[in-house]
Amino acid sequence: MKKLDELMRGAGGTGKILTVAVAAYNVEKYIRSAMDSFLQVKNAEKLEVLVFDDGGTDDTFKICEEYAGKLPDSIRLIHTENGGHGNVINSGIREATGLYYKVVDGDDRLDPAGLDHLIEILEETDADIVFNSFDTFDDETGETTSVIGQKAEIHRNRKIGLSDHWKDLTFRMHAMTFKSKLLLENDVKVALHRFYVDKEYVLKGLLGADTVYVDDTVIYHYRLGRDGQSVSMSGTKKHYRDHEDLVMNMLKAADGIEDLSYKSELCKEFIRPYVYKQYMIFAHFGKKKEFRDYDKTLYNDYREYYDSVTRKKLTLLRKCGSLLIPIWDLIDHEAFL
Repeated sequence: MKKLDELMRGAGGTGKILTVAVAAYNVEKYIRSAMDSFLQVKNAEKLEVLVFDDGGTDDTFKICEEYAGKLPDSIRLIHTENGGHGNVINSGIREATGLYYKVVDGDDRLDPAGLDHLIEILEETDADIVFNSFDTFDDETGETTSVIGQKAEIHRNRKIGLSDHWKDLTFRMHAMTFKSKLLLENDVKVALHRFYVDKEYVLKGLLGADTVYVDDTVIYHYRLGRDGQSVSMSGTKKHYRDHEDLVMNMLKAADGIEDLSYKSELCKEFIRPYVYKQYMIFAHFGKKKEFRDYDKTLYNDYREYYDSVTRKKLTLLRKCGSLLIPIWDLIDHEAFL
């Protein structure tokens, strides 16, 4: 077990074990569901909840004030100028006093019993990252639609090396809780005013990690089907440039990794799907010039990634994009989001 004084101090001298940063921008319809979960946690004295309104304009912050009054030793409200999800992640890392750090969107929710279990795990382990399961649920019906965990082959309930097991792990922000000190010491920061920064956050956190702990308990409940979500077709079309920025920021983060290290291989496997996805976004939305410029940048600056995406349809688009891109959405019916 960890030394008692380390647990009592927490990352910032408060004795908090876990800090949860809540992105609460204009989610008044959903925020009570997110905040109710914290009131039901038995180990609330070991929990720190940082609620960021990120310059919101609805009643979300006012609603959260009610919850801060009910749990004043755990819930802290922080008003910031609008900077997007990245501002919440970055500010949360700086403000966190818990030994570990987790991010939750204000339209999602955490499982109270799962949080108690997670806190118990964090008191026992000193792994850099703790992986738990998460599920998805339908916005309209509330029914669970899927449960996402880790492969059966990987060891559970003990600290293991990332170098030996990274190929068996599913890297999703909803499943991951990072050691706060790791994020600070590696100066983990993500882009502001951009969507999709959860992937950038996960990658940069992984680059500083060496050990992980895997547990199958469902901690996070992820909402699907909400109007305007960035993962929807309409959201992707509106924010396609944000996804391109994501790819470029991840490529830059990976650029300094030694070629022969397992982290280099991890980066390639992590980033490659997003490199390909960006090509498909440009093609499906008829962005011929953007497709060519993106392809040229990868060829000139990130040739290894350019060469690593070997799908036949991409080869065809590279050769005949001027003819095919205007009609690509009509002829390619493979899901790309």
